[in-house]
Amino acid sequence: MMRFCIALLAFSALPLAALMAQTPVSHWRFDDGAIDSSTVTVTNSVNNFASPWANAANNDGFEWSSDGVVGGALALNGISGGDLSDDYFDIGTTGLTGAFSATWTAWIRPDAGQESGYTGVFMTRLVEDDTSFDANQNFGIAWENEGGGNGHFDARVSGAPLDSASLAAGEWYHVALVWDSDDANGNVAPFRELYIDGVSVGSDTMGIPLEIFDDAGWRLGQDYCCNNRDFRGLVDDLAVFDVALTAAEISSIYNNGLNNIDAAGETGPVFQPGDVDLDGDIDIADYDIINANMFSTGIRTDGDLTADNFVDFEDFAQWKNAFNAQAIPEPGTMMPLAIAGVLLIGLTRRRR
Repeated sequence: MMRFCIALLAFSALPLAALMAQTPVSHWRFDDGAIDSSTVTVTNSVNNFASPWANAANNDGFEWSSDGVVGGALALNGISGGDLSDDYFDIGTTGLTGAFSATWTAWIRPDAGQESGYTGVFMTRLVEDDTSFDANQNFGIAWENEGGGNGHFDARVSGAPLDSASLAAGEWYHVALVWDSDDANGNVAPFRELYIDGVSVGSDTMGIPLEIFDDAGWRLGQDYCCNNRDFRGLVDDLAVFDVALTAAEISSIYNNGLNNIDAAGETGPVFQPGDVDLDGDIDIADYDIINANMFSTGIRTDGDLTADNFVDFEDFAQWKNAFNAQAIPEPGTMMPLAIAGVLLIGLTRRRR
């Protein structure tokens, strides 16, 4: 019985990522910028392709955050009105050319101060599928502001919308859009389904499309059609799959994210205030790094805790505050340990 209990405990301690069976064809973790705030690209961890910020003359449209669901996150400022018409990351293709099914997943936190109504989170209008050879089909995930601090997610497959219920802005949501044209998966094809926080919130069957002929034109942070549809908010752990994930797999990705495990099953970094070397501790080793690089340019692992690419007294102050805030055992807790230590030393001497 004891062996069974031990085995059961060992199984329950396995990472939730073990439940995931599919691998993304594209995946953006958004952790690089939390380490080096001068980063101006988003890197696809599957092929290491770095997609540029389209507005090369002005990088004010985005920032990096260490406050993601899994590690860091991308913060999009969503400046509307077309004053910065290239405020998006130019992703291009995502690996879906020739696909008969797909799944898009991401953690998204819309800003309550969103200016525009309809805004593109991750969208394209250049996908060519079997409904049209004019490469003018709308795919992806958008957020539509309803006013009053609320809005809803709008999911598109070949132009047709599938909306969530009204949701409060300013909160993190895990969003997943599944499209499936393969009857072998058990759906009446073509089929699509929208999930919020691992739960299905809507599905329908469609007459189209059956296949993606050309996967192109994806933008992160803007609807492809319109310069005033820039998204404002945070995005984390964006992944694209060339298969239709099951409800269990979607739930697994959602629950994994709550445990700092990303869509590919990897554990994300933890960006604690004061933790320079990202080892999970705020200690003298972190201070030593700051001291060695004081008054020099650098990234987080060089001591830049305030994300300004320079190591100075502000970084030292953050480390000091975090170091001093750590729990220190009270005297009443330390006393039994001290007594035990004295007894152990005395016992060792007697044995000699």
